[in-house]
Amino acid sequence: MKKPKRSTLLMFLFLVLWAAAMVALVVIGFTNIQPAGIGKSGATPQASEAAPSHGAS
Repeated sequence: MKKPKRSTLLMFLFLVLWAAAMVALVVIGFTNIQPAGIGKSGATPQASEAAPSHGAS
């Protein structure tokens, strides 16, 4: 009668994987490693093209 243990373990594993996915999204967003086609579609170009470090130096 140890069935609830498995569901608890699966829930914990799901939460860990979800947290890892969220961290990966944040890291990708902050380091700007998007492929060439994603950030340049014209929806929000100010994030990648209007960076102040571009022409400041």
